[in-house]
Amino acid sequence: MDIPNDVNEYKKQEYWDKRYTNEESYEWLRKFDDIKDVLAEQLKPHHKLLHVGCGNSSLGVDLLQAGLVDTVVNVDYSSVVIERMKKKFGESKNLQWLQMDIRELQFDSDTFDVVLDKATMDAFVPKEIYGEAPNENCQTMVNEVKRVLKGGGQFVQITFGQPHMRKKYFQPLLEQGKAETGDVKYTWKLEMKTLGVLFVVYSKLWNGSMQVDRDS
Repeated sequence: MDIPNDVNEYKKQEYWDKRYTNEESYEWLRKFDDIKDVLAEQLKPHHKLLHVGCGNSSLGVDLLQAGLVDTVVNVDYSSVVIERMKKKFGESKNLQWLQMDIRELQFDSDTFDVVLDKATMDAFVPKEIYGEAPNENCQTMVNEVKRVLKGGGQFVQITFGQPHMRKKYFQPLLEQGKAETGDVKYTWKLEMKTLGVLFVVYSKLWNGSMQVDRDS
């Protein structure tokens, strides 16, 4: 694994392209067997799942082989890794590899049942500071995730981040939507678990309570 001297290198596409040129595979935070059971609690065999910032992880393939979902679309902004993963695993109607920036997803709204992030947001904020303003890249990412999720869908995030550092990207959007429209089409339920790292589930609910669970 190519570990940079400066963690801010994780923010740069050039770093990832260079790393993926030689690196065969790497699983951030937890391997599939470590999180299979907790993922199974959230997933259904008919689900269409978007794996954002897939890198050279086999997680999407593992989910399919385990029968936890029906379709996995893997996206990463490194064209180097996407081409390598296509050659390694191939593509089918149930498995896709697409070069794409998660801050500008090229999908219609309400497309996916589940969006899965394993350490991708962490790369945007390698040095988080308590009390600092929300990171623009993280907020844009969350906005896009919200957009492409179906009503009733879930954003599942596995992260090094602390709960308060992740929740802040959802609450401001709810307040903004209410202020601008007088109405919010969706509300969000937050669930958090600790697996040595933080496991977060944001559920996109239709026309529910406007109140976000601030104690989750």
